[in-house]
Amino acid sequence: MDERRSKPRLNVSLDAFWHGETGRQSARVTDLSEGGCYLDTVGEV
Repeated sequence: MDERRSKPRLNVSLDAFWHGETGRQSARVTDLSEGGCYLDTVGEV
């Protein structure tokens, strides 16, 4: 499969938290670049 991303990506494992309408949510950032990231969570974003 051809790579279509224009920015280099880093494989990371960063814990993330935010407070939403349903309270505190947790997630993990597993792929990061200057243009975005992949957020792995079961919470509603």
